[in-house]
Amino acid sequence: MGFFMEQLLSNYLLMSALVSWFVAQLIKTAIDAYFNKGINWERMTGSGGMPSSHSSTVVALATAAGVSYGVDSAIFAVALIFCYCSYV
Repeated sequence: MGFFMEQLLSNYLLMSALVSWFVAQLIKTAIDAYFNKGINWERMTGSGGMPSSHSSTVVALATAAGVSYGVDSAIFAVALIFCYCSYV
């Protein structure tokens, strides 16, 4: 199990996407807490609102793929199309 977790945590694309999702959810929760004068923990896991965690996740994934493998790679192409499909 330790080797699996080590490999998972060293996956740059995955970590970029997950950190981006977490930061977007954290910002969304903080904005909601500011305007509603209290923390609604459902905002950490719920969808909807700005910033969009879905958008930030796929953009971070595509960016990390482009940085890691180059913009001429198949992985970047798939991530970019996935990014586009998330907006449509």
